[in-house]
Amino acid sequence: MRVDLRRILLACVAILCLAGVLGAAAWLFRESLIEALVKRSLSQRGMEAELSVERAGLGGAEIRDVRLIGESGDRLTLSRVNLDYTLSELRARRIDSILVEGGSVRARYGEDGLTVAGFKVGGGGGGAPPVSIGSMEARGVGLTLETGEAVLRGEASVTGGQQAGWRGEAVFSEGALDLPQLSAAVRPSRLSFSLQDGALDAEGALALDNPQAAMGAAQSASLDFTAALTVFDPASPLSANGDVQADLSLAGAAAADPAAQARSILHPDMWSGAPAVGGVAEPLTQRLAATLAGFDARADLTVSLDGKGASLRFDEALRLTGQSGPDIRLFSNGGAPALRADPETGDWRANADLAIEGGPDLVARGLSARGRRGRLQSASGVVSLERFGGDDIWAARDLAVAFENRAEGWEARLDGETHYSGELAGWTFDTLALNGAAAIERAGREIHVSGADEDAVRLSAVSLENAGIIQRQVTLTSMPDLTITLGADGIAYRYAAAPGAPFRYGAAAVQAESWSLTDVQASGPAGVVFAGQGGDFRVEDAPGIDLTIETVRGPAWTLSDVAARGAVAGDALFVRRLEGETFLSIQSGAARIGRITLENGVVMHTLSFPRLALSGQFLPDLNLTVNAPAFEAGLDAAGRTGIALAGGQTRLQAERSGEAPIATQFRSADLAASGGDLPVRMDQAVVAGDYILSDPARADIDIDGARVSLLSENPAVRPFTASGGLTLEDGIARLQLAGAPEAAASSLLNIVLTHNLSANQGEAQITLPETRFDPDGLQPQDFINPLRGLVANVDGLVAGEMQASWADGQMESSGQVRLNDTDFATRFGPAENVSTTFDISSLAPLLTPGRQTIRVGVFNPGVRLEGGELQVEMLPGNEIEFSGGWPFAEGRIFVEPFTWKRGQTRHEAVVAAESLNLASLIGLFGNESMSAAGKLSGRVPILIDEGDISVEQGRLFADEDGYFSYTGRASEAAAQSNEQANLAFRALKNFRYRVLEAGLDGPLAGEMQLDVLLEGHNPDVLNGTPFEFDITLNADLMNLLQNVTRGRQIERQIREQLGDESR
Repeated sequence: MRVDLRRILLACVAILCLAGVLGAAAWLFRESLIEALVKRSLSQRGMEAELSVERAGLGGAEIRDVRLIGESGDRLTLSRVNLDYTLSELRARRIDSILVEGGSVRARYGEDGLTVAGFKVGGGGGGAPPVSIGSMEARGVGLTLETGEAVLRGEASVTGGQQAGWRGEAVFSEGALDLPQLSAAVRPSRLSFSLQDGALDAEGALALDNPQAAMGAAQSASLDFTAALTVFDPASPLSANGDVQADLSLAGAAAADPAAQARSILHPDMWSGAPAVGGVAEPLTQRLAATLAGFDARADLTVSLDGKGASLRFDEALRLTGQSGPDIRLFSNGGAPALRADPETGDWRANADLAIEGGPDLVARGLSARGRRGRLQSASGVVSLERFGGDDIWAARDLAVAFENRAEGWEARLDGETHYSGELAGWTFDTLALNGAAAIERAGREIHVSGADEDAVRLSAVSLENAGIIQRQVTLTSMPDLTITLGADGIAYRYAAAPGAPFRYGAAAVQAESWSLTDVQASGPAGVVFAGQGGDFRVEDAPGIDLTIETVRGPAWTLSDVAARGAVAGDALFVRRLEGETFLSIQSGAARIGRITLENGVVMHTLSFPRLALSGQFLPDLNLTVNAPAFEAGLDAAGRTGIALAGGQTRLQAERSGEAPIATQFRSADLAASGGDLPVRMDQAVVAGDYILSDPARADIDIDGARVSLLSENPAVRPFTASGGLTLEDGIARLQLAGAPEAAASSLLNIVLTHNLSANQGEAQITLPETRFDPDGLQPQDFINPLRGLVANVDGLVAGEMQASWADGQMESSGQVRLNDTDFATRFGPAENVSTTFDISSLAPLLTPGRQTIRVGVFNPGVRLEGGELQVEMLPGNEIEFSGGWPFAEGRIFVEPFTWKRGQTRHEAVVAAESLNLASLIGLFGNESMSAAGKLSGRVPILIDEGDISVEQGRLFADEDGYFSYTGRASEAAAQSNEQANLAFRALKNFRYRVLEAGLDGPLAGEMQLDVLLEGHNPDVLNGTPFEFDITLNADLMNLLQNVTRGRQIERQIREQLGDESR
């Protein structure tokens, strides 16, 4: 074979030239080649990209305006990217480092997990990155997180690599979250992390508004946390190891279904076999639901992960502050975790201390509980609980409890002090009391209760459901040992008390042919055997009893709250069978009947018999005789009106039920009658008569010396004594009395009161015939309260009547008082010849139907006023409004309307004058050296304080120009003293005034100040030169005025007697 060397050399030269040309072309067009290479590489992985290569070289490149485009928009935009690489790294699809500045990244969290720029975090989906990266740094990259329909925006910075790990931080400024279990508006929040070789360190703060979750919602929430975890995989966070510390707070939180969520926490239905806990679990669940309906919460906690489960510890107490429910605090108990849970198996353990305040008040120490597959298996702790609830009441003090759910049923161990009353599933207790150690076991249909001693456990009023004829039976006993079996034939039970131990027994209801008894209870001091099966049970070997019966119902009446004590006649204390009843006999003892009620509403209550003897068969027919040497009793109408009887003798007899009434004959040394619907109270009466408890009841009772008083806050009528009679016929009680005020020597008042017992309505009439009152004897204010302090020394004839009616708790009343030429004294002065008809619209409180007019012949407050009228109106609130007027000095004096309030010590009034004639005024005071013409008007304020009366800056003014003259002896003396005084008194002899003012100030009973201003002229003096007189006088003016007017009155009376017509 011949080799053409020449051709080979030419070919090599050509290849070298071609390579040079291609290398030059690649270098000249390197940016375009890199851009195409990047786009092709991304396209092969399903991502379209847009970018611009600004610079490219053998060791790196700069790319701008990068966009990764997905199906729903941009996955990622970057403003500038710097790449560091070598040619060999590029060929291996590897980049040494990347620096990113600016841009934005879109992330989404949904059913497929978290994806960032199209890449799924935690592996799988979205494609793998097109190249491997040695290290990366991103600065100021905007972050958009999409969750459901919500968008959350922020800014992130990340640095690191696959070998060195990753560090970063993100700050969120606004937006919202819409996760499968949570939606909320996000306030400014932050997150920082460091992740290397599966070790995660993170810390952050999240602030939410109106968070909504499947479990509930809140007005706001905040979370501050730090995490230090190893073996961390975002796809399976609970498989990590380490601690997460969190500070969580909620404001305005509420559970979505408070009742259901409270039941899921406490599981009250699981405790029906353990009464002491079952009794409190249900009401506690209701109170927890009240808290979950609205609360604020705060918790500082640490969650520890170990790859197998999670443990929770409270660094500070978990606090739930309820808006309407109680406040709850949960503490970690020592160093043990508050909760340890295995998510895979559902097993858990809890150790904590609990405190609840605000109903109930509960403290639970050393609580320990265990659950398997999510269900509670055992619980123990020491509980103290204050009484709470309405019908369900449970209380405990240092009660040690331990419960275990065995295959046979619940077992409860109790040691301490507790009390419960209420309902459980299948049980009802009036009282379950524990004082010591006890055990409650339930195996199938048998429940065994045992105590460490005979008084350890006490049950009262226990009823059992689904028990046939014994369903309504009740047991009261202390129980060292009690076994109850729920059998097909009813409940079988046996109780054996220790010798000498007290016993208690009862029945919820006993029914005869036409009688029924409820809550029959008997107790005795000695040992007793108590057992029963089906419809038969008996209590034996009891030498004495105490008996109480809540109600005994007859055909037309009911006895309530019956109690007796005595010896037993017969072998058995009590035997009850299906075919009938046999009841005990009491030979001697004391008894009490709390209440006897007739069908028409009449009630006799509190019948107490100090000694008692019973005989005859009690059930099914009542052959009963009672002899009691003394008694106490009471009568009531529909539970609102009471008449109490005390002392005396009584006899109670009843034959066959439905055929004969119960009759009582009595005599009492004391009777008291009162009630919210009757307007009066009556006591201190001596009564005697008959009372027949038929339907309707009948009575005929004499009353002597009863003290009667009105039942109101400020009664108008003072107490008085009365005697008469009370009759009861056809449901109508009629009380007719003659009475008198306590200060009177004989009866003045006639009282008639009628009350319909079934309708609870009635009326009363009190009449005062025309009666003369004497200042030295009886006064109307002795029995009319509002008159006290207003009038005194009444002398004259007074008559009146008052009426009242009531129905359904409402009372209406009215009255009228008539005065005929009556004299009396008032705080302001004496009044004479007073006549009026004074109407009253209400007695309690005392009111009038508008203003009442009182005609007053004479009223003398210091100046005699004749022929006037006074207007009076009684107002609510113990207020009286006064006004009035009198003719005076050819003008008028009147009192402007003012209010007088009883009990108030300070009052203000105004006396006004209108057009008073000066000449008449001067004539009133009898000064013959004075004369005048003109008129005066003005106002004089009056202050009444603690009984003292004073004038407060009173002023009178001349209505017009007038004339004044003084020619008395003072002018002659002044003329001799000095020229100025002589000139002044000369002017006053014929003074034409244009200003006349008078001021008065000071106490009426003391020194007052009188100011007089007089301006004008005398045409005969100094050619009419003007004069001004300003005079001030301090003196006991009222005493002076009374003396002057009294002297003029005496002088006028003397002249009238002498027939002097020249006066």
